[in-house]
Amino acid sequence: MAQFEVTRDGGGGSGGAEAPISTPAWRARFAIDIEPFGPVQAEVSLSGQRAGVRLWAERPLTALSLRGRQDLLRSAFEAADYAPQVAVFTGAPPPGATPVGRFVDESS
Repeated sequence: MAQFEVTRDGGGGSGGAEAPISTPAWRARFAIDIEPFGPVQAEVSLSGQRAGVRLWAERPLTALSLRGRQDLLRSAFEAADYAPQVAVFTGAPPPGATPVGRFVDESS
């Protein structure tokens, strides 16, 4: 089972001389828990031609495997004309973030 959350911020600025218009950012978060990898959470953000990918793997061997494949992910974003930043962390995301799937109807 995978849980997803997609959000978009409104960008910023009014376009006036004091405040430039910033590009809105889209964020997709998802979580999976499958064997033998265990729990993995991801956040992908897109803003203009910039892409950010953050992955959290609770099992150290899974995190090591994901780190070994960062270049493949980076290359895929570059092929789609995005400037990517990719980071892989061991453990769970920092506390305080809204849990992925909070508003998901798991019965469907």
